[in-house]
Amino acid sequence: MYGVTLWEMFSFGEDPWAGLNGQQILRKIDQEGERLTCPAACPADIYTLLLECWAQDPSSRPTFGQVYQRVSAIMPDTLKVVQVWEEEGGLGVQVNDVVAVIDGRAEDYWWKGQNQRTFCIGKFPRCITNPRRPLANQDISKPLDHSFIHTGRERERVVIQ
Repeated sequence: MYGVTLWEMFSFGEDPWAGLNGQQILRKIDQEGERLTCPAACPADIYTLLLECWAQDPSSRPTFGQVYQRVSAIMPDTLKVVQVWEEEGGLGVQVNDVVAVIDGRAEDYWWKGQNQRTFCIGKFPRCITNPRRPLANQDISKPLDHSFIHTGRERERVVIQ
């Protein structure tokens, strides 16, 4: 049950299994193995936890204490915006906005996040943000193969020949 509650939180209150009655839902879950899809605002780590909560075998599901520990440890990074960025289909942000990261790795240029001022969700270039904490190893992108060019910080790319 808690997995569905988390799903509802990350889907902003959508109705799980909308349009289906209890019998239809049970058939989809038990016989067809279907699970709710990942909401747009849900980080991959949280969705993995949701899938574990929905395991067919109840003994394989995490306890509430384990769920609490995992959710506490998975809290998304937040980034401070240092440059205005408005682009069709992307996440519009202003300087000093804070973005909660939904999906992003150091080697990726485009990240997915939620603007904490507007609550909009979308993609944004990582290079317009700074972490709200000291830089760490996970903030440093890996260089391209056979190159010194790093992929994650567009405005800081340096080519050494």
